[in-house]
Amino acid sequence: MQNVLCVLYLLVYAVCGISVIRYFFAAERTVLKLWLGCTAGLVMLLWFPALFSFILGFTLTAQLLALLLAAAVGILFFMLARRREKPASVRDRFPVIMLVTLVPL
Repeated sequence: MQNVLCVLYLLVYAVCGISVIRYFFAAERTVLKLWLGCTAGLVMLLWFPALFSFILGFTLTAQLLALLLAAAVGILFFMLARRREKPASVRDRFPVIMLVTLVPL
């Protein structure tokens, strides 16, 4: 039973990360969004409990508050992504990105 809860805990963070990345990279391929989303979910899994642990210590309460924060962030970006129109792909904006990053140099 404990292993199932651990996998569900990890999956909640992964889904929340995918939700966040879906907002920022809406025009990209699904594989890229899944990969970046799982990475963002793991970053949330590392940092959200640490934020609450400064105040509460590494307790179950800190872990559950971090899980609630991740779920809130995931739901927020899921709702925002549904309202947003599909932006241009990063490949379409490549010349603009290059100018913004290279001209100041």
